[in-house]
Amino acid sequence: MNQGQKANLNGKMFHDECWDYLEKKGHNPQVPAGYEALWYGNRLNKTDIFLPDKNAQVECKFQTVSGTCDQKPFAELWNAYERVKCDYYVLLFGGSHWEENTRGMNIFKEAKQMAAKLNSFPRSNGAKKLKVMNSIEFKEWINE
Repeated sequence: MNQGQKANLNGKMFHDECWDYLEKKGHNPQVPAGYEALWYGNRLNKTDIFLPDKNAQVECKFQTVSGTCDQKPFAELWNAYERVKCDYYVLLFGGSHWEENTRGMNIFKEAKQMAAKLNSFPRSNGAKKLKVMNSIEFKEWINE
C-alpha cells in the first residue's frame, strides 16, 4: 500500500469513528448535499458529515505526517466562509501530526486564529460560524 492509499484509509477510519460517535450520542449524521466550491470545476464538493440538529457541516482532516495537505485547512476555511451554507462549519483535526508535530501544532493553532478572524467579519454567503477543533473539543461541543 502506497502513502496515498494509507492516507485515504486513515482518513476514512477517522471519518467513520466520528460518524459512529455521533450516532452513539443520539445525533443523526447525514451525507451532505453537494455545493459549488471556490475551485468548482465540473463536480460538486461535499463536506464529510452534515448534522441537521446543529445545522453543521463537518470536514474531517486526519494526518500522521506533514505534507502538502498542511496547506488545505486554510483553503477549506476560506471556502467555508464563502460557500458552505450552514450555521456551523467545523474543521475537525485528527491524528498525531496535529497533536505531536511542531509544524502540525502550529498549523492547528493558526487555523483556529484564521477561523476567529473570519468570524469577526460580516457574513458572506457561506457558514455563519467557523470552528476549528480537535477530537476532544468536538466531543465537548457536540454534547453541549
